[in-house]
Amino acid sequence: MNSTTSSTPVSPQVTDYLEYKAAMVLWRVFSPGLIVTGTLGNVMSIAVLTRKSMRQSTVSLYLVVLAVVDILVLYTGLLRQWLRVLQGTDLRNLHPLLCKVHVWMVYFSLDFSSWLLVAVTLERFVSVWFPHSVKRMCTRTTAGVIIAGIATFLLAVNSHFLYGLGDVVYRSGNSTSIQHCASLWSGYETFANTIWPWIDLCLFCLLPFLFLITGNVAIIVKVCISNRKRRRHDANIGLSNTQNIKVRSSKTSSMTVMLLTTNAVFLVCTSPISIFLIGEVYWFDYATLQPRGEAMYLLTWATVNVFMYTNNSINFLLYCISGSRFREALRGLFSRRRRIHPTASFTRNDNSMLQPTASQQAPERQEAEVTKKQVNLAVVGQDPRTDMSDI
Repeated sequence: MNSTTSSTPVSPQVTDYLEYKAAMVLWRVFSPGLIVTGTLGNVMSIAVLTRKSMRQSTVSLYLVVLAVVDILVLYTGLLRQWLRVLQGTDLRNLHPLLCKVHVWMVYFSLDFSSWLLVAVTLERFVSVWFPHSVKRMCTRTTAGVIIAGIATFLLAVNSHFLYGLGDVVYRSGNSTSIQHCASLWSGYETFANTIWPWIDLCLFCLLPFLFLITGNVAIIVKVCISNRKRRRHDANIGLSNTQNIKVRSSKTSSMTVMLLTTNAVFLVCTSPISIFLIGEVYWFDYATLQPRGEAMYLLTWATVNVFMYTNNSINFLLYCISGSRFREALRGLFSRRRRIHPTASFTRNDNSMLQPTASQQAPERQEAEVTKKQVNLAVVGQDPRTDMSDI
């Protein structure tokens, strides 16, 4: 008598799907790349912005803090995700206190990075539209107070993680299970899944972008109006020529590109994850989620995270592309030649006599250039001492 055997088909696992494999590639490849690029870029930004030629501007103070916060974002958020993929260990599961503080810091640092960009835009808006008040309003003390105020507010708004998350113990008969870093009660779980994502979307993306686009449009409008006034003024005093117009047009275009690029990069990089966090509870039913659906979820989550952390890694590149003063300071940082200040520099000859350099041998030409620049800035309506258009 012949015996027959029947094999039961093996149901596919989540690891069998191409979407899962693509998600793992994103984490393994992009995470270390963004961490290294972001760390080096932000450290270089700090080094350049703290140079004597740059740190006199209050804008530089904002950008230095922004670079520090971006590093914090990469090492609290992205590093955790990378370690989860490489080692299968979640830092938040090591201790309830680490869970609370880590989630708190991730949300705070991401929000803080967005609102620092808003503060920089506000500073530029004031310098362009209220040039006679900029020296009084935009001081380093004021900038420090604004930075501290924003940080305090965001720390307070995100503090609910400190008392809403922890380890939840489930007991069923003689068995006990623990869910790490979960909502401690049902009411908070409802808040975290349905209400908080909307608050986070407004704090992290919508409100900052609204302020950024409004402020930058206002700045561009003012620059265009000032350019027309300056052309008429130059024509009246006989300073208008093709080269002069091209230089100023190039400077205006540089600032415009920087403003628009910053806004576009911010929106493209941050809006996907904010939208995902809102739609997550509606798009994915975790109670009935099949392996294919779980693979799609993991790929979507990896993609929106890569976009978000890219925003914290490429500011140095944006500064280099659009900031002429930043590029000049960067070249000076790597230059081996001693940079000599034109008003206090001397060279010593063989007779040990101090002789003025070429910059001091032509004071009339320097004074004329300074006067010309002050005249042009006055037409724009900007204090000559606060020219930040090319930072």
